[in-house]
Amino acid sequence: MLLSSCVEVADPPQISPTPAETKTATPALIPSSTVVFESIPEGEVSIAEADLNLSFGDYAEALKAYKGISNRADEDLLAAAQFGIGLTYFKQKDLFQAKKTLTELVSQYPDSLPAKRANFVLAQISMEQELEQDALTYYQTYRDNRPGILDAEVNLRIGDLLSESGQNESALESYRAAYLAPQLTTNTEAAVKLASMYEKLDQDDLALGIYKEILYNSTNDYTKAQMNLLIARILLDQGSTDEAYTFLQDSVNNYPFTYDAYTALVTLIEADQTVDEVKRGIINYNMEQYPLAIEAFDRYLAGEGFAKDEALYYKALSLRAEGLVQADLNSQERLTANAAGGTEQDKEAINLWNQLITSHPQSSYRFDAIEDIIYTQNVYMGQMKLAIETALAFVAAPHSQPDAPELLQTIANYFLLNGQVLEAADSWTRIGLEFPSSTNAFNGLFFGGSLYFELGELDKAAENFNRAVLLATPETLEVAASYFWLG
Repeated sequence: MLLSSCVEVADPPQISPTPAETKTATPALIPSSTVVFESIPEGEVSIAEADLNLSFGDYAEALKAYKGISNRADEDLLAAAQFGIGLTYFKQKDLFQAKKTLTELVSQYPDSLPAKRANFVLAQISMEQELEQDALTYYQTYRDNRPGILDAEVNLRIGDLLSESGQNESALESYRAAYLAPQLTTNTEAAVKLASMYEKLDQDDLALGIYKEILYNSTNDYTKAQMNLLIARILLDQGSTDEAYTFLQDSVNNYPFTYDAYTALVTLIEADQTVDEVKRGIINYNMEQYPLAIEAFDRYLAGEGFAKDEALYYKALSLRAEGLVQADLNSQERLTANAAGGTEQDKEAINLWNQLITSHPQSSYRFDAIEDIIYTQNVYMGQMKLAIETALAFVAAPHSQPDAPELLQTIANYFLLNGQVLEAADSWTRIGLEFPSSTNAFNGLFFGGSLYFELGELDKAAENFNRAVLLATPETLEVAASYFWLG
Protein backbone atom coordinates (compact mmCIF):
# COMPACT_ATOMS: atom_id res chain seq x y z
CA MET A 1 0.00 0.00 0.00
CA LEU A 2 2.92 2.33 0.74
CA LEU A 3 4.66 1.98 -2.60
CA SER A 4 2.14 2.30 -5.43
CA SER A 5 4.36 3.03 -8.37
CA CYS A 6 2.95 1.85 -11.68
CA VAL A 7 0.68 4.82 -12.40
CA GLU A 8 1.14 7.49 -15.02
CA VAL A 9 2.32 10.65 -13.23
CA ALA A 10 2.48 14.32 -14.11
CA ASP A 11 5.48 16.54 -14.75
CA PRO A 12 8.30 16.46 -12.17
CA PRO A 13 7.82 18.64 -9.08
CA GLN A 14 9.73 21.82 -8.53
CA ILE A 15 11.79 21.09 -5.44
CA SER A 16 12.24 24.70 -4.37
CA PRO A 17 9.01 26.61 -4.87
CA THR A 18 8.66 30.03 -3.31
CA PRO A 19 5.47 30.48 -1.27
CA ALA A 20 3.34 33.27 -2.69
CA GLU A 21 1.47 35.76 -0.58
CA THR A 22 -2.26 35.60 -1.27
CA LYS A 23 -5.19 37.73 -0.26
CA THR A 24 -7.20 36.79 2.81
CA ALA A 25 -10.47 35.13 1.88
CA THR A 26 -13.66 34.93 3.84
CA PRO A 27 -13.81 31.45 5.46
CA ALA A 28 -16.31 29.00 4.11
CA LEU A 29 -17.08 26.96 7.18
CA ILE A 30 -18.71 23.93 5.57
CA PRO A 31 -15.96 21.51 4.42
CA SER A 32 -16.46 19.28 1.42
CA SER A 33 -17.69 15.78 2.25
CA THR A 34 -15.77 14.09 -0.58
CA VAL A 35 -12.71 12.06 0.48
CA VAL A 36 -10.23 10.86 -2.15
CA PHE A 37 -8.78 7.39 -1.67
CA GLU A 38 -5.78 6.07 -3.61
CA SER A 39 -6.29 3.07 -5.84
CA ILE A 40 -3.84 0.19 -5.80
CA PRO A 41 -2.12 0.08 -9.20
CA GLU A 42 -1.17 -3.10 -10.96
CA GLY A 43 2.42 -4.27 -10.47
CA GLU A 44 2.48 -3.51 -6.75
CA VAL A 45 2.38 -7.19 -5.88
CA SER A 46 6.03 -7.54 -6.92
CA ILE A 47 7.20 -5.64 -3.86
CA ALA A 48 4.55 -7.00 -1.51
CA GLU A 49 7.09 -9.01 0.47
CA ALA A 50 9.31 -5.98 1.05
CA ASP A 51 6.31 -3.86 2.06
CA LEU A 52 5.15 -6.55 4.48
CA ASN A 53 8.53 -6.74 6.16
CA LEU A 54 8.56 -2.96 6.50
CA SER A 55 5.04 -2.85 7.92
CA PHE A 56 5.99 -5.40 10.60
CA GLY A 57 9.15 -3.52 11.51
CA ASP A 58 11.58 -6.10 10.16
CA TYR A 59 13.84 -3.44 8.71
CA ALA A 60 16.78 -5.69 7.88
CA GLU A 61 14.63 -8.02 5.77
CA ALA A 62 12.82 -5.05 4.22
CA LEU A 63 16.10 -3.50 3.07
CA LYS A 64 17.25 -6.85 1.74
CA ALA A 65 14.03 -7.30 -0.23
CA TYR A 66 13.99 -3.76 -1.63
CA LYS A 67 17.64 -3.92 -2.65
CA GLY A 68 16.97 -7.26 -4.31
CA ILE A 69 14.43 -5.56 -6.56
CA SER A 70 16.81 -2.76 -7.48
CA ASN A 71 18.56 -4.79 -10.22
CA ARG A 72 15.43 -5.09 -12.31
CA ALA A 73 15.01 -3.06 -15.46
CA ASP A 74 11.47 -1.79 -14.83
CA GLU A 75 11.81 1.89 -13.82
CA ASP A 76 8.53 1.87 -11.90
CA LEU A 77 9.75 -0.95 -9.67
CA LEU A 78 13.16 0.67 -9.32
CA ALA A 79 11.55 3.89 -8.09
CA ALA A 80 9.25 2.02 -5.72
CA ALA A 81 12.13 -0.01 -4.32
CA GLN A 82 14.25 3.08 -3.79
CA PHE A 83 11.38 4.77 -1.97
CA GLY A 84 11.08 1.70 0.22
CA ILE A 85 14.78 1.80 1.01
CA GLY A 86 14.59 5.48 1.96
CA LEU A 87 11.49 4.95 4.06
CA THR A 88 13.11 2.03 5.87
CA TYR A 89 16.17 4.13 6.70
CA PHE A 90 13.83 6.86 7.97
CA LYS A 91 12.02 4.44 10.25
CA GLN A 92 15.41 3.25 11.52
CA LYS A 93 16.21 6.91 12.40
CA ASP A 94 19.10 6.88 9.92
CA LEU A 95 18.27 10.33 8.60
CA PHE A 96 21.47 10.73 6.59
CA GLN A 97 20.94 7.58 4.51
CA ALA A 98 17.19 8.25 4.23
CA LYS A 99 17.68 11.76 2.91
CA LYS A 100 20.44 10.67 0.52
CA THR A 101 18.31 7.81 -0.88
CA LEU A 102 15.15 9.85 -1.31
CA THR A 103 16.95 12.84 -2.82
CA GLU A 104 18.50 10.50 -5.39
CA LEU A 105 15.05 9.06 -6.07
CA VAL A 106 13.64 12.52 -6.84
CA SER A 107 16.61 13.26 -9.09
CA GLN A 108 16.62 9.93 -10.98
CA TYR A 109 12.88 9.33 -11.36
CA PRO A 110 11.24 12.78 -11.14
CA ASP A 111 8.09 11.66 -12.99
CA SER A 112 7.39 8.73 -10.70
CA LEU A 113 4.78 8.53 -7.97
CA PRO A 114 7.37 7.43 -5.37
CA ALA A 115 9.37 10.57 -6.15
CA LYS A 116 6.32 12.71 -5.45
CA ARG A 117 5.70 10.82 -2.22
CA ALA A 118 9.33 11.21 -1.21
CA ASN A 119 8.79 14.93 -0.66
CA PHE A 120 6.58 14.22 2.35
CA VAL A 121 9.23 12.05 4.01
CA LEU A 122 11.98 14.53 3.09
CA ALA A 123 9.94 17.24 4.82
CA GLN A 124 9.76 15.14 7.98
CA ILE A 125 13.50 14.52 7.84
CA SER A 126 14.13 18.25 7.42
CA MET A 127 11.97 19.00 10.46
CA GLU A 128 13.99 16.57 12.58
CA GLN A 129 17.17 18.24 11.31
CA GLU A 130 15.70 21.66 12.22
CA LEU A 131 15.77 22.76 8.57
CA GLU A 132 12.36 24.42 8.61
CA GLN A 133 12.70 26.22 5.28
CA ASP A 134 13.63 22.99 3.52
CA ALA A 135 10.68 21.27 5.20
CA LEU A 136 8.35 24.01 3.99
CA THR A 137 9.61 23.59 0.43
CA TYR A 138 9.16 19.83 0.48
CA TYR A 139 5.64 20.05 1.97
CA GLN A 140 4.61 22.62 -0.62
CA THR A 141 5.99 20.43 -3.40
CA TYR A 142 4.09 17.44 -2.08
CA ARG A 143 0.87 19.44 -1.79
CA ASP A 144 1.15 20.85 -5.31
CA ASN A 145 1.90 17.48 -6.90
CA ARG A 146 -0.38 15.25 -4.81
CA PRO A 147 -3.71 17.11 -4.68
CA GLY A 148 -6.45 15.28 -2.84
CA ILE A 149 -4.02 13.19 -0.77
CA LEU A 150 -3.31 14.29 2.82
CA ASP A 151 -4.52 17.80 1.96
CA ALA A 152 -5.61 18.64 5.49
CA GLU A 153 -2.48 17.35 7.21
CA VAL A 154 -0.01 18.84 4.73
CA ASN A 155 -1.68 22.25 4.67
CA LEU A 156 -1.77 22.27 8.46
CA ARG A 157 1.97 21.65 8.60
CA ILE A 158 2.63 24.27 5.95
CA GLY A 159 0.53 26.74 7.92
CA ASP A 160 2.55 26.08 11.08
CA LEU A 161 5.84 26.67 9.28
CA LEU A 162 4.57 29.84 7.61
CA SER A 163 3.22 31.15 10.89
CA GLU A 164 6.53 30.51 12.65
CA SER A 165 8.33 32.48 9.96
CA GLY A 166 5.92 35.40 10.29
CA GLN A 167 4.11 34.88 6.97
CA ASN A 168 0.70 35.24 8.54
CA GLU A 169 -1.36 35.88 5.42
CA SER A 170 0.01 32.78 3.70
CA ALA A 171 -0.37 30.79 6.90
CA LEU A 172 -4.03 31.85 7.03
CA GLU A 173 -4.63 30.47 3.55
CA SER A 174 -2.94 27.18 4.41
CA TYR A 175 -4.96 26.78 7.60
CA ARG A 176 -8.10 27.62 5.68
CA ALA A 177 -7.25 24.99 3.05
CA ALA A 178 -6.59 22.47 5.84
CA TYR A 179 -9.94 23.21 7.45
CA LEU A 180 -11.88 22.96 4.20
CA ALA A 181 -10.13 19.79 3.00
CA PRO A 182 -12.17 16.54 2.97
CA GLN A 183 -12.01 14.86 6.36
CA LEU A 184 -12.94 11.50 7.82
CA THR A 185 -13.25 13.23 11.21
CA THR A 186 -13.89 16.76 12.43
CA ASN A 187 -10.81 18.88 11.83
CA THR A 188 -10.91 20.82 15.08
CA GLU A 189 -7.16 21.49 15.17
CA ALA A 190 -7.21 23.23 11.79
CA ALA A 191 -10.30 25.23 12.75
CA VAL A 192 -8.66 26.46 15.97
CA LYS A 193 -5.48 27.46 14.15
CA LEU A 194 -7.49 29.21 11.46
CA ALA A 195 -9.44 31.19 14.06
CA SER A 196 -6.25 31.97 15.97
CA MET A 197 -4.70 33.38 12.81
CA TYR A 198 -7.78 35.54 12.22
CA GLU A 199 -7.26 36.90 15.74
CA LYS A 200 -3.62 37.62 15.00
CA LEU A 201 -4.69 39.53 11.89
CA ASP A 202 -7.25 41.56 13.91
CA GLN A 203 -10.26 39.86 12.34
CA ASP A 204 -11.86 39.01 15.69
CA ASP A 205 -15.41 38.55 14.44
CA LEU A 206 -14.34 35.83 12.01
CA ALA A 207 -12.36 34.14 14.80
CA LEU A 208 -15.32 34.38 17.14
CA GLY A 209 -17.61 32.74 14.60
CA ILE A 210 -15.30 29.76 14.19
CA TYR A 211 -14.77 29.33 17.94
CA LYS A 212 -18.53 29.33 18.54
CA GLU A 213 -19.08 26.84 15.74
CA ILE A 214 -16.51 24.50 17.30
CA LEU A 215 -18.11 24.93 20.72
CA TYR A 216 -21.61 24.09 19.55
CA ASN A 217 -20.56 21.14 17.38
CA SER A 218 -17.97 19.51 19.64
CA THR A 219 -18.75 16.61 21.95
CA ASN A 220 -15.39 16.82 23.73
CA ASP A 221 -15.53 18.51 27.13
CA TYR A 222 -11.94 19.70 26.98
CA THR A 223 -12.53 21.29 23.59
CA LYS A 224 -15.69 22.98 24.89
CA ALA A 225 -13.84 24.43 27.87
CA GLN A 226 -11.07 25.67 25.58
CA MET A 227 -13.56 27.34 23.23
CA ASN A 228 -15.41 28.97 26.13
CA LEU A 229 -12.14 30.56 27.24
CA LEU A 230 -11.12 31.71 23.76
CA ILE A 231 -14.56 33.17 23.10
CA ALA A 232 -14.63 34.92 26.46
CA ARG A 233 -11.25 36.54 25.86
CA ILE A 234 -12.40 38.07 22.59
CA LEU A 235 -15.65 39.25 24.17
CA LEU A 236 -13.78 40.83 27.08
CA ASP A 237 -11.54 42.67 24.63
CA GLN A 238 -14.64 43.89 22.81
CA GLY A 239 -16.23 45.08 26.07
CA SER A 240 -19.02 42.45 26.10
CA THR A 241 -18.28 41.46 29.69
CA ASP A 242 -21.63 39.95 30.64
CA GLU A 243 -21.63 37.64 27.62
CA ALA A 244 -18.02 36.71 28.31
CA TYR A 245 -18.82 35.79 31.91
CA THR A 246 -21.59 33.48 30.66
CA PHE A 247 -19.08 31.42 28.69
CA LEU A 248 -16.64 31.35 31.61
CA GLN A 249 -19.36 30.23 34.02
CA ASP A 250 -20.24 27.42 31.62
CA SER A 251 -16.70 26.04 31.93
CA VAL A 252 -16.69 26.35 35.73
CA ASN A 253 -20.08 24.67 36.13
CA ASN A 254 -19.87 21.96 33.49
CA TYR A 255 -16.18 21.18 32.92
CA PRO A 256 -14.50 21.69 36.33
CA PHE A 257 -11.93 18.95 35.68
CA THR A 258 -10.29 20.88 32.80
CA TYR A 259 -7.39 23.29 33.14
CA ASP A 260 -9.26 25.91 31.12
CA ALA A 261 -11.98 25.83 33.78
CA TYR A 262 -9.34 26.90 36.31
CA THR A 263 -8.36 29.84 34.11
CA ALA A 264 -12.05 30.72 33.76
CA LEU A 265 -12.48 30.52 37.55
CA VAL A 266 -9.54 32.84 38.20
CA THR A 267 -10.86 35.31 35.63
CA LEU A 268 -14.30 35.35 37.23
CA ILE A 269 -12.97 35.74 40.77
CA GLU A 270 -10.69 38.59 39.75
CA ALA A 271 -13.75 40.27 38.22
CA ASP A 272 -15.69 39.85 41.52
CA GLN A 273 -18.17 37.46 39.91
CA THR A 274 -20.06 34.96 42.06
CA VAL A 275 -19.18 31.33 41.38
CA ASP A 276 -20.56 28.02 42.61
CA GLU A 277 -18.50 27.10 45.69
CA VAL A 278 -18.74 23.35 45.05
CA LYS A 279 -17.44 23.74 41.51
CA ARG A 280 -14.80 26.14 42.78
CA GLY A 281 -13.71 23.55 45.31
CA ILE A 282 -13.62 20.77 42.71
CA ILE A 283 -11.50 22.90 40.39
CA ASN A 284 -9.09 23.72 43.23
CA TYR A 285 -8.95 20.02 44.11
CA ASN A 286 -8.14 19.09 40.51
CA MET A 287 -5.43 21.77 40.48
CA GLU A 288 -3.99 20.25 43.70
CA GLN A 289 -4.79 23.41 45.67
CA TYR A 290 -6.24 21.40 48.52
CA PRO A 291 -6.46 24.06 51.29
CA LEU A 292 -8.36 26.38 48.92
CA ALA A 293 -10.64 23.50 47.96
CA ILE A 294 -11.41 22.71 51.60
CA GLU A 295 -12.23 26.37 52.29
CA ALA A 296 -14.64 26.45 49.33
CA PHE A 297 -16.41 23.28 50.46
CA ASP A 298 -16.70 24.62 54.02
CA ARG A 299 -18.36 27.79 52.73
CA TYR A 300 -20.84 25.71 50.75
CA LEU A 301 -21.58 23.30 53.62
CA ALA A 302 -22.31 26.28 55.89
CA GLY A 303 -25.10 27.37 53.55
CA GLU A 304 -28.36 25.89 52.33
CA GLY A 305 -27.22 24.33 49.06
CA PHE A 306 -28.66 21.12 47.64
CA ALA A 307 -25.36 19.49 46.64
CA LYS A 308 -23.97 18.86 50.10
CA ASP A 309 -23.28 15.20 49.33
CA GLU A 310 -21.00 16.31 46.50
CA ALA A 311 -19.29 18.84 48.77
CA LEU A 312 -18.77 16.21 51.49
CA TYR A 313 -17.34 13.74 49.03
CA TYR A 314 -14.82 16.13 47.49
CA LYS A 315 -13.91 17.75 50.81
CA ALA A 316 -12.94 14.29 52.05
CA LEU A 317 -10.86 13.70 48.93
CA SER A 318 -9.17 17.06 49.44
CA LEU A 319 -8.38 16.29 53.08
CA ARG A 320 -6.88 12.93 52.20
CA ALA A 321 -4.80 14.50 49.42
CA GLU A 322 -3.55 17.27 51.72
CA GLY A 323 -2.54 14.63 54.24
CA LEU A 324 -0.48 12.96 51.53
CA VAL A 325 1.24 16.29 50.80
CA GLN A 326 2.23 16.58 54.45
CA ALA A 327 3.30 12.93 54.80
CA ASP A 328 3.74 10.68 51.77
CA LEU A 329 2.90 7.00 51.91
CA ASN A 330 6.44 5.86 52.75
CA SER A 331 7.36 8.64 55.17
CA GLN A 332 8.21 8.00 58.80
CA GLU A 333 5.58 10.56 59.81
CA ARG A 334 2.85 8.54 58.16
CA LEU A 335 4.12 5.21 59.52
CA THR A 336 4.10 6.69 63.02
CA ALA A 337 0.60 8.13 62.56
CA ASN A 338 -0.73 4.86 61.12
CA ALA A 339 0.62 2.96 64.13
CA ALA A 340 -1.63 5.22 66.23
CA GLY A 341 -4.71 4.76 64.00
CA GLY A 342 -3.97 6.95 60.98
CA THR A 343 -3.28 10.58 60.12
CA GLU A 344 -5.77 13.22 61.19
CA GLN A 345 -6.61 13.97 57.56
CA ASP A 346 -7.37 10.33 56.75
CA LYS A 347 -9.56 9.89 59.81
CA GLU A 348 -11.45 13.11 59.11
CA ALA A 349 -11.94 12.11 55.48
CA ILE A 350 -13.42 8.76 56.54
CA ASN A 351 -15.74 10.55 58.97
CA LEU A 352 -16.99 12.80 56.16
CA TRP A 353 -17.60 9.84 53.84
CA ASN A 354 -19.50 8.05 56.60
CA GLN A 355 -21.55 11.21 57.12
CA LEU A 356 -22.38 11.26 53.41
CA ILE A 357 -23.42 7.59 53.45
CA THR A 358 -25.66 8.08 56.49
CA SER A 359 -27.25 11.43 55.61
CA HIS A 360 -27.55 10.96 51.84
CA PRO A 361 -28.38 7.26 51.28
CA GLN A 362 -29.63 7.93 47.73
CA SER A 363 -26.62 9.99 46.68
CA SER A 364 -24.80 9.07 43.48
CA TYR A 365 -21.59 9.49 45.52
CA ARG A 366 -22.60 6.90 48.13
CA PHE A 367 -20.83 3.89 46.64
CA ASP A 368 -17.77 5.97 45.73
CA ALA A 369 -17.58 7.02 49.37
CA ILE A 370 -17.76 3.38 50.51
CA GLU A 371 -14.98 2.39 48.13
CA ASP A 372 -12.85 5.34 49.22
CA ILE A 373 -13.20 4.45 52.90
CA ILE A 374 -12.02 0.90 52.22
CA TYR A 375 -9.22 2.03 49.92
CA THR A 376 -8.02 4.67 52.40
CA GLN A 377 -7.89 2.15 55.25
CA ASN A 378 -5.89 -0.28 53.15
CA VAL A 379 -3.52 1.94 51.15
CA TYR A 380 -3.23 5.17 53.12
CA MET A 381 -3.52 3.75 56.64
CA GLY A 382 -1.88 0.38 55.97
CA GLN A 383 -4.69 -1.54 57.69
CA MET A 384 -5.81 -4.24 55.24
CA LYS A 385 -7.60 -6.26 57.94
CA LEU A 386 -9.62 -3.20 58.95
CA ALA A 387 -10.44 -2.52 55.29
CA ILE A 388 -11.75 -6.09 54.87
CA GLU A 389 -13.85 -5.83 58.03
CA THR A 390 -15.28 -2.50 56.85
CA ALA A 391 -16.18 -3.94 53.46
CA LEU A 392 -17.83 -6.99 55.06
CA ALA A 393 -19.85 -4.66 57.31
CA PHE A 394 -21.13 -2.74 54.30
CA VAL A 395 -22.06 -6.02 52.57
CA ALA A 396 -24.05 -7.03 55.62
CA ALA A 397 -25.78 -3.65 55.98
CA PRO A 398 -29.46 -3.26 55.04
CA HIS A 399 -30.21 -2.39 51.40
CA SER A 400 -26.64 -3.24 50.35
CA GLN A 401 -27.61 -5.56 47.47
CA PRO A 402 -26.63 -3.18 44.62
CA ASP A 403 -23.17 -2.65 46.12
CA ALA A 404 -22.44 -6.08 47.58
CA PRO A 405 -21.07 -7.91 44.49
CA GLU A 406 -18.38 -5.29 43.83
CA LEU A 407 -17.54 -5.08 47.53
CA LEU A 408 -17.18 -8.87 47.72
CA GLN A 409 -14.85 -8.70 44.73
CA THR A 410 -12.73 -6.11 46.57
CA ILE A 411 -12.76 -8.29 49.69
CA ALA A 412 -11.63 -11.31 47.69
CA ASN A 413 -8.78 -9.35 46.13
CA TYR A 414 -7.62 -8.12 49.55
CA PHE A 415 -7.78 -11.64 51.02
CA LEU A 416 -5.70 -12.93 48.12
CA LEU A 417 -3.13 -10.13 48.52
CA ASN A 418 -2.97 -10.98 52.21
CA GLY A 419 -2.26 -14.65 51.46
CA GLN A 420 -5.69 -15.84 52.68
CA VAL A 421 -6.50 -17.96 49.63
CA LEU A 422 -9.42 -19.92 51.10
CA GLU A 423 -11.10 -16.72 52.31
CA ALA A 424 -10.59 -15.20 48.86
CA ALA A 425 -12.20 -18.25 47.22
CA ASP A 426 -15.15 -18.12 49.62
CA SER A 427 -15.66 -14.39 48.98
CA TRP A 428 -15.62 -14.76 45.20
CA THR A 429 -17.98 -17.72 45.42
CA ARG A 430 -20.43 -15.70 47.52
CA ILE A 431 -20.95 -13.37 44.56
CA GLY A 432 -22.26 -16.21 42.38
CA LEU A 433 -24.28 -17.84 45.16
CA GLU A 434 -25.89 -14.78 46.72
CA PHE A 435 -26.10 -12.49 43.68
CA PRO A 436 -26.44 -14.78 40.63
CA SER A 437 -28.01 -12.02 38.53
CA SER A 438 -25.10 -9.61 38.98
CA THR A 439 -22.59 -8.98 36.21
CA ASN A 440 -19.83 -10.27 38.53
CA ALA A 441 -21.50 -13.62 39.22
CA PHE A 442 -19.69 -15.68 36.59
CA ASN A 443 -16.27 -14.26 37.45
CA GLY A 444 -16.93 -14.86 41.13
CA LEU A 445 -17.69 -18.54 40.59
CA PHE A 446 -14.87 -18.96 38.09
CA PHE A 447 -12.13 -17.31 40.18
CA GLY A 448 -13.41 -18.95 43.34
CA GLY A 449 -13.40 -22.32 41.62
CA SER A 450 -9.83 -21.92 40.37
CA LEU A 451 -8.65 -21.07 43.88
CA TYR A 452 -10.50 -24.08 45.33
CA PHE A 453 -8.76 -26.21 42.70
CA GLU A 454 -5.39 -24.75 43.75
CA LEU A 455 -6.19 -25.60 47.37
CA GLY A 456 -7.17 -29.18 46.48
CA GLU A 457 -10.84 -28.54 47.33
CA LEU A 458 -11.95 -30.37 44.19
CA ASP A 459 -15.58 -30.91 45.17
CA LYS A 460 -16.04 -27.21 45.85
CA ALA A 461 -14.21 -26.36 42.63
CA ALA A 462 -16.42 -28.66 40.56
CA GLU A 463 -19.53 -27.21 42.18
CA ASN A 464 -18.39 -23.68 41.25
CA PHE A 465 -17.65 -24.60 37.63
CA ASN A 466 -20.94 -26.45 37.22
CA ARG A 467 -22.73 -23.31 38.34
CA ALA A 468 -20.47 -21.17 36.16
CA VAL A 469 -21.53 -23.15 33.08
CA LEU A 470 -25.14 -22.18 33.77
CA LEU A 471 -24.26 -18.49 34.15
CA ALA A 472 -21.83 -18.31 31.23
CA THR A 473 -22.79 -16.37 28.13
CA PRO A 474 -23.65 -19.00 25.49
CA GLU A 475 -21.10 -19.70 22.76
CA THR A 476 -18.33 -17.73 24.45
CA LEU A 477 -14.99 -18.52 26.01
CA GLU A 478 -16.75 -18.48 29.39
CA VAL A 479 -18.39 -21.79 28.51
CA ALA A 480 -15.18 -23.30 27.19
CA ALA A 481 -13.17 -22.17 30.21
CA SER A 482 -15.71 -23.60 32.65
CA TYR A 483 -15.70 -27.00 30.93
CA PHE A 484 -11.90 -26.94 30.76
CA TRP A 485 -11.61 -26.51 34.52
CA LEU A 486 -14.30 -29.10 35.13
CA GLY A 487 -12.26 -31.54 33.06
